[in-house]
Amino acid sequence: MLQAASVSVHRLNKTLLHPISVIFNPGELIVLLGPNGAGKSTLLHCLAGGVADSTGELYWQQQPINQLSRQFKSQHIAFLGQQHQLQFAFTVAEVVALGRLPWNTSSAENSHWVKLALQCFDIIHLQNRNYLSLSGGEQQRVQLARVWVQVQAKKPETRCLLLDEPLAALDPKHQLQLMEEARQFAHAGHVVVMVLHDMNMALRYADRVLLLNEGKAEGWGKPVEVLTPEQIANVFSLNVSIMSHPDRDFSFVVIN
Repeated sequence: MLQAASVSVHRLNKTLLHPISVIFNPGELIVLLGPNGAGKSTLLHCLAGGVADSTGELYWQQQPINQLSRQFKSQHIAFLGQQHQLQFAFTVAEVVALGRLPWNTSSAENSHWVKLALQCFDIIHLQNRNYLSLSGGEQQRVQLARVWVQVQAKKPETRCLLLDEPLAALDPKHQLQLMEEARQFAHAGHVVVMVLHDMNMALRYADRVLLLNEGKAEGWGKPVEVLTPEQIANVFSLNVSIMSHPDRDFSFVVIN
């Protein structure tokens, strides 16, 4: 369980995030939605413990996050931001293996998780390539694989993935592949919180949606309950209709 209790951010006499209290439960894929500047990435960075000027309390499994050791936190909570500052000519496999640094596991176990990640994110054919030679979408898949192996272990403990706009640069096939992988990881008893801009992906895959606007929480709950035409008009200034898929059990947004 990941809990935020009255978490807020004030910077340069401006409130970037008004107090938010929310609990993200294991077994759920949670999507943060909202227009640009709504506070989505700010909140996600707070959840990762990376905002120095934030206030409020954060808890992981009812323990204050700031009291956890760096190694324990790294083994249980992995964060992927929008920017990846890697300038060394590592191979793809070496970059993915960086996710195992918090662990003292054997090389055989580390290799097992790395190989599995290479398969899951469709980059096994790239494993010996220079990371810097890859396209933006390929690099994104490598970084996703890296944070995925960071929270893999044989011991059945709840872990957490925090992903900031993970679909950026991915083609449609790999966007769907990532969402399937994220949902599978969450439903295995873990927590996944991701920032998206795609309301249809949220409607199809999310268990819960937190809708943000101007640093405030405008809605929290099941996607079909939060993403209503009225709420979308209020937050995004869009006139939409919500349709049901004719053959599948999910809804989708159509801009009128």
